[in-house]
Amino acid sequence: MVANEGRRLIGCDRVTVGIRHGRKTTIEAVSGADVVEKASTHIRRMRDLFDAVIQWGEKLVFRGARDETLPPKVLEALDAYLAEQTPKLLVLIPIRDEREKPKEGSKEVAKPVRSAVLMEVFDPPEHTAPLEQVPQWLFAFDAAGMASFRALALLVAHPDGLDAARAEIAAAGAARTPLPALRAALLEAVRLWPTHSGDPARDHRPPARTWCSS
Repeated sequence: MVANEGRRLIGCDRVTVGIRHGRKTTIEAVSGADVVEKASTHIRRMRDLFDAVIQWGEKLVFRGARDETLPPKVLEALDAYLAEQTPKLLVLIPIRDEREKPKEGSKEVAKPVRSAVLMEVFDPPEHTAPLEQVPQWLFAFDAAGMASFRALALLVAHPDGLDAARAEIAAAGAARTPLPALRAALLEAVRLWPTHSGDPARDHRPPARTWCSS
């Protein structure tokens, strides 16, 4: 549900959500797939790509041409993945908790991000070049879209919240009714990863009741 809704929101062909557990990433959800075949070559190559990008900590954008400036491990993992899959456009974005960044002037090493989202386009419209689609993907540059995908990552990482979101979506059907579980996840994502830094007290203020509280 999370990846499928994300694919619909973004308008790409496939969305994948990965969560880091220790030093390795688990592919939690792939749009269009009811079950993630974790032993398949495709998923193993994808997991390796997630691992490399999460360790790197920067956004990866592939537009159809090999980029020799990428870190060697990222480039190696990308080449291996592209040997299995042939997207015309690929964007893999690490989702970082801004509060975990080292303070300016500190010698502290930044911690690896905890999750990432992969978007792929395999068959772009004839009238739109793949490169021109990048600005259309909300979370590539837009804070609202980034908050949405951080909320999706939270749902994947919290099964109780994901079950609640699924239940309310199923109950709502096609009706345009409030979705409190999804709204709570979005608000929690904005609290954890503030999109502004003008008021530290506001940025880090704990809520009276978290989105996954009973």
